[in-house]
Amino acid sequence: MLLGDRAAKEMIIHDIVPAHAYHYILETFTETRRITWAFQPYYGQHIDHPQEGVLPPLPWDIKVPPPTTFKESMQNVEVPQTASIKNCHNCQGKRKEVCYTCGGNAKVTCKGCNGDGMEPTFEEGFSKHMLCTVCTGTGRKQCTKCVGEGLVTCATCTGKGALKCYINLSIIWRNHVEERFIERQHMLPKEVSILAATPQTVYHEKDSRVSSITVPTEPDITYATEEAVNKSHTPSNVYELILCQRHQLRCAPAHLIQYHYKDVRGIFYVAGFNKSVHCPDYPKSWACANYCTIL
Repeated sequence: MLLGDRAAKEMIIHDIVPAHAYHYILETFTETRRITWAFQPYYGQHIDHPQEGVLPPLPWDIKVPPPTTFKESMQNVEVPQTASIKNCHNCQGKRKEVCYTCGGNAKVTCKGCNGDGMEPTFEEGFSKHMLCTVCTGTGRKQCTKCVGEGLVTCATCTGKGALKCYINLSIIWRNHVEERFIERQHMLPKEVSILAATPQTVYHEKDSRVSSITVPTEPDITYATEEAVNKSHTPSNVYELILCQRHQLRCAPAHLIQYHYKDVRGIFYVAGFNKSVHCPDYPKSWACANYCTIL
């Protein structure tokens, strides 16, 4: 060990105080299903009509696996045996609707004269008014959107006149993340906190439902994980189903150690998984530096 051999071997350790920092992460992967009426233009596609005497499946009876667990996504599915063909409710099957630019009038106000039919001009220093060259004095011109027809292709059915109506199942997968931090870094100087700042995973689990992590020597971990797990098992949305959970506990270890060597009392710190030592009270006559690594 690189600590000044004699002092390191002969010092008396009075107390070892743990000052670990923990980071707990709980992920709850859920699924929500809702049904709504939906429609789309009818192009001649297949229609899954209701069957006499056969009820459509219930929302949760339709098997749709999530694309990827613990990753948020959304998918729409047509509920079987709910489709039918109906006339477009917007154009009543006429395939056209009133032009929204001209309001069905086929003409719009001329921008050249702002509807006056006359436009100002100057000739030999005098102001005169002449017929508008854009609208020839009418104050209005043909609507370019409907080409003077007053009607445009129906946007709802895209000019097909008919709609496919069905019940749509909307599925939303969400990943809820709960985090808890359990730390006693106030016991450590800044230099040691930096050494212990890179945690490693010391526990991980995946299941349909996870339980809190019980650590008899660390009641703060038990309390924090129990609180997070209990909260996750009660979704705020009653239509939300928990599919699976996973959690992990990450640790950045650190210890405060009180020692006695000859007539000197002091403290030093061991931090991180590489067991770096910080000994601010270590006399320079004992070793060449205040930092070393326990091998």
